[in-house]
Amino acid sequence: MGGIGVAVGLWLFDQAPYSRLRLDGAARRVSIVRRGLRGRHVAGWPVADVMRVRLVENTDDEGGAVFQVHLALRDGRTVPVSLLWAHGRTPVTDVATRLAAALGVPYTAAP
Repeated sequence: MGGIGVAVGLWLFDQAPYSRLRLDGAARRVSIVRRGLRGRHVAGWPVADVMRVRLVENTDDEGGAVFQVHLALRDGRTVPVSLLWAHGRTPVTDVATRLAAALGVPYTAAP
């Protein structure tokens, strides 16, 4: 049973790596650092390439609303700030609006 618990924990950690958004005002770059079982991955863009911050809504396996904050980039891609989905619209909206203000871009809410 202990081995199964460890295996499930490792699988969860692999599927939901720790994510951290960094905003370097001096260099005018935004980057997302993800750490998980596969190591550290960094993706970054000039702040000018971020066109907006979007709040994306989906449903969980029980039908409840879950949310993610995404960066909409100039090339048309959207990048989730975290791979985890969060319950509760208000706290995620607060994060998204503060991030949009820090980046100087518009905020778009999920429909």
